Amino acid sequence: MGAERPEVERPQVFSAFWFVVWHAIDVTHYDLEGQAKPGWAPPQPFSVAGDRSAIESDYYLPLRVLTRSELQEYVADTRRKAEATVASLTDEGIGRPVPVGHRHAGIPYAALLLMCLTHSRDHLAQLEMFLGQRGIVRT
Repeated sequence: MGAERPEVERPQVFSAFWFVVWHAIDVTHYDLEGQAKPGWAPPQPFSVAGDRSAIESDYYLPLRVLTRSELQEYVADTRRKAEATVASLTDEGIGRPVPVGHRHAGIPYAALLLMCLTHSRDHLAQLEMFLGQRGIVRT
């Protein structure tokens, strides 16, 4: 994306470590809810994107950088949401189709949850590689 632009003008979203963290958490939170995009927004104070459609279609950075403590709280909030979601799953709930307006509309909610796990794991690997290249290893 942006190949026609000079290098200095190309979108820099995926070069920001904090943004990859925020993106992975934000998408997880969104997918756990399994709602249509027009009615969804992350909980405050984690909504930093401004016009989300512009962020997602053009890959620009959000309006501000979240701090480490804010990202940790968003992780904790999303973990609580995941635990509550799993605890409340029913056969009907996991089989329901994801509603129109969600990027994965029509697939069973269970499939969306599995895709969510894969997406999160992919970004965790990306972040671990970034840290490992700088000599920082998880213990």
